[in-house]
Amino acid sequence: MIRTSELAAYAIPRLSRDFCNGLVGHLRMLSSLGADSVGVEVNPLFQALYSQPDDQGTVQGGSGVGGHLKLLLGKFPADAELAEAVGGGYDLFISKNVLKRGYIHPAKKVDPRMTIQLGVDDKVYVQAMHSMLNCGGLAIIYNICPAMAKQDDPYIPWADGRCPFDRTLLEDAGFEVLAYDQDDSLAIHEFWMTLNLNRGQDRAALGKTIFATYTLIRKR
Repeated sequence: MIRTSELAAYAIPRLSRDFCNGLVGHLRMLSSLGADSVGVEVNPLFQALYSQPDDQGTVQGGSGVGGHLKLLLGKFPADAELAEAVGGGYDLFISKNVLKRGYIHPAKKVDPRMTIQLGVDDKVYVQAMHSMLNCGGLAIIYNICPAMAKQDDPYIPWADGRCPFDRTLLEDAGFEVLAYDQDDSLAIHEFWMTLNLNRGQDRAALGKTIFATYTLIRKR
């Protein structure tokens, strides 16, 4: 079993690619530690948010060690031009709050706007993840979720944070599964409490409202 806190041991050099990265604070943090980070986003607003010259490029760390940050827009790997721009040779692939089973394979019929269309089937996507990683490279799918809807309430796709890809598919693609749908809720509760995101809720209350799960795989 590998705890999420131990992932830091794998950080650097060509470290991160983040599918649908949204805000880039975490990528800048990784780059400041010496990582060569690439973020991919599908929302066009992304281009407007990060249009200044210093939003990309070299990122200097506090100790003088710096890395590099590149931001890309498009659907990976369905967009062939984007996939080529992403390239390979990565040590770590990160997805947070995007590759959720509820988004990719919702258990009930929902408005398509509440789902994520990868543009390729699961096998092609997993093979693309595998191809972009160095031997021994890691991929982590980490999801934070609210409580699942009650039986008679409307289905909440983003509440199902399980890995959207079957374990056998990951293994058949050449991955070693180190953790699959591993519960990490206690760590998120601690995070919420530390940053005062709990809005007055104690840990017992958070245990009923906020959940986290991750899948960690390594390229053989």
